[in-house]
Amino acid sequence: MTAHKSPFRNDELPETTGTGANTSFLFRQLALQSAAVIAVLSLAWPYFGLRNEPLPWPETALAIGFTAFLFAHISRQRLIWQFIHAAFLPLLWLIY
Repeated sequence: MTAHKSPFRNDELPETTGTGANTSFLFRQLALQSAAVIAVLSLAWPYFGLRNEPLPWPETALAIGFTAFLFAHISRQRLIWQFIHAAFLPLLWLIY
């Protein structure tokens, strides 16, 4: 009996000439980042809002990166994509 192979394990850019396959790949990556942002901010904003304190953005960006790494690992993406997701928002915050 063979195990079910996940479609996300060897997730590389499709080798097609059409743009539909490439955009679905990129939308999947952006959806993962968006899910991490929503998950962290849905927990952080009420906590800091009730305490009437400003949201600590460096720590929040790191928490979003860690959550994105976990989501990428759970969805069985390649290791390089897991690290890209982990570093994307903290690096974006650094240059902003």
